[in-house]
Amino acid sequence: MNIVRLTGHTRSILASLFLLVVVAAAGTSLVLVHKSAGKAADSPAGSSKKQPGSHSTGNSSKNAADTPGSSQAGSTGDRQTTGGTAPAAPSNPACKLLTSALAQQLLGSGAQYRSSADTTTPQTPETSLSSCAYGAGAATLQLSVRTAGDSLGASENATAFGSERPAGVTPVSGYGQSAYWDPASAKLNVLGSNNWYIISRSSGTLQDTEAAAQLLKAGF
Repeated sequence: MNIVRLTGHTRSILASLFLLVVVAAAGTSLVLVHKSAGKAADSPAGSSKKQPGSHSTGNSSKNAADTPGSSQAGSTGDRQTTGGTAPAAPSNPACKLLTSALAQQLLGSGAQYRSSADTTTPQTPETSLSSCAYGAGAATLQLSVRTAGDSLGASENATAFGSERPAGVTPVSGYGQSAYWDPASAKLNVLGSNNWYIISRSSGTLQDTEAAAQLLKAGF
């Protein structure tokens, strides 16, 4: 058996090499530890993935839409508001004469009742006033009736076509007991069956107003 004997110089070289290996290994460990610490520092604890309740942020738009009074809820309310139908004409003397069928014949099939003066109101103890109006777009047609309740009321209505008839009006024949066109108010006034009928059109012309009077004259 051969035994290798190392000289003192050789042992010194080997010891130096061993120390270099140990130092190198220790340096590698330090580098790895440093890198691991740096990686942890690059990922702060307050990142979005780790924040509790962060998922609620993604639902903020939905929550706003579900809030009463929001724009989406308001648009639904608007659709409900505009989806209503036109009010029905009341059963007063004016609307009994100016029916929906006559209004549509004069204004078109889209004519609807519009008047807010839909009740019969006493004007004097002897007379009462009612009105009825229809519209289709910008076009309108209105009839007002001052109904005589007794002989005194009939006399009051007749006076409006006699001694109290306004100046500047134009007499019109062919309607009731008496009739005249008032260019100042663009209205056709008719006295028929002791009642006072007032017809007006949005066009403001006698020709268009007379077209309505021709259809209404059966009731004068």
